[in-house]
Amino acid sequence: MIWWEKTVEYKFVLDHADTDSLVTPLDGNHERAGDVIFQNGTKCLLIEFKRDEGCISSELKKFASVKAYNLAKGILAKGNTHHFVIYGEISDRDFVISSKLYFHDEKFDSKKIITSGVDKEKFDKYLTTFLKYKKKAKAKADSGAGFSQVLGVSANGKIVKCMTTADYSKTLGLDYTHDQSSTHESVLGL
Repeated sequence: MIWWEKTVEYKFVLDHADTDSLVTPLDGNHERAGDVIFQNGTKCLLIEFKRDEGCISSELKKFASVKAYNLAKGILAKGNTHHFVIYGEISDRDFVISSKLYFHDEKFDSKKIITSGVDKEKFDKYLTTFLKYKKKAKAKADSGAGFSQVLGVSANGKIVKCMTTADYSKTLGLDYTHDQSSTHESVLGL
């Protein structure tokens, strides 16, 4: 069986995401934090998707150095109940979703991920610390950032939430600014 990282992402959303969750896929500079932020009520999650378990080690390359990774792990691993690595694997000839808490080796029950988040204040503090240890993103031109929006789409394709990126960042307790020159700082402080 052949599958890709996007296969894992779609299967997780279809199998486990609550239709009332606000799902925010991250791309470009924002992806320094992870692949997606889920917000279910007052709980926030950060998820990194990988094709399979063997691809998890590629996360190390995203840190400024091995030392930076180890420092981040030492600070953030304890008490982490909201940052996950989700990957695909074959079990009894079926494609299944498996997961681990970020910085941990033990498997985590994928069905419990959506209810494992933390409040916005803890999420923001974790994210700020996490990003300090990652490689710096290269600035990119983004002429449309001032008009960008975040849409929450239910499993049946209905848009359940819509707000500007700035408003969304406020719901997460993060700062958002947009520099009209050619770069911007995102909801993730990049």
